[in-house]
Amino acid sequence: MSKQIKKYLLVFSVLLIAMVLLLLTNPNSTFPRRSIDFAIENIYRVQEITLKQGENKIKFSKIPEGWQINNEHLADIHQMQNFLRILENIKMKSPVSIAERPKILELMLNEGIEVSVRKRWATKRIIVWHRQNSPTYMLKGNSKLPFEVEVPGLIGEVGEAFRVDEGFWRENVIFAYNFNYIRRIAVEYPTGFASGFEIILTDDNRFEIYSLPEKRPLKNVSDTALFRYITYFSYVPFNKLLTQTKPEILDSLNQALPFANLSVTRMQGEETQLKLHLIKTEGQIGEHDLNLLYGTINKGKDLVLLTFFNVDLLLKDTEFFKLN
Repeated sequence: MSKQIKKYLLVFSVLLIAMVLLLLTNPNSTFPRRSIDFAIENIYRVQEITLKQGENKIKFSKIPEGWQINNEHLADIHQMQNFLRILENIKMKSPVSIAERPKILELMLNEGIEVSVRKRWATKRIIVWHRQNSPTYMLKGNSKLPFEVEVPGLIGEVGEAFRVDEGFWRENVIFAYNFNYIRRIAVEYPTGFASGFEIILTDDNRFEIYSLPEKRPLKNVSDTALFRYITYFSYVPFNKLLTQTKPEILDSLNQALPFANLSVTRMQGEETQLKLHLIKTEGQIGEHDLNLLYGTINKGKDLVLLTFFNVDLLLKDTEFFKLN
């Protein structure tokens, strides 16, 4: 190829790039800004994010403790921080060619992930589509113009961050509640292991404690012990989620009597329940595992593995709260 031809090709390439940039920045362009503006501005104002693909849906709600998934579980703070950074830094890389547009558009409408980002007064809706070894494409609202997108400096594809998989986002935590956001705590022992109790925040901002199941008010209560106990719910992790790997155990435990029921109700009214079950052992000292136990959460839909160490402080009886 002669130098002259190379020179012409270089000039043509530069002119083509300049033309595309002109179209994208020109207010009279065939690509209006509302069709290519995918980034979320003022990310700190976002109150709710929804990801939907087919019948699967995840909703992230902003709460004082961080982000909550489907009004039930806390989201992993590191996963959410990374996701929010991606949302606010999405850039349009290039428009899909006219020849490829019908095929990409069909894939996005059939297989794409619908994303809804809600602030107080406005909601932005986009569709995201990505496959392994392919770019990430996005589509704004009711637009029919798909674009390839990127996040400068991001390792991997943008589309990998949009996962409609609750297990990917969930933090391995059952309770993580600030003292000031707890309205009620109930601890019951259906097998008679110990005496249960209920702690309630009254309308005049005082905590009262009652025995269960009689619901008699306890007298001579130590405020120090009561307040200290409430703080134990600030961080209660579990070891592993077993819902998918041991569904037969989950079914069995949902029919069995737990040795302890714990529930926490937040100020907004959301309740988190944990039912604890001892793990039977064979060929070991004692009838039950002395280190691990099962827990069912999410109204019996999920099975988790816990250590006694992480829940031992929660398993008190009414004697713990009495003045010496």
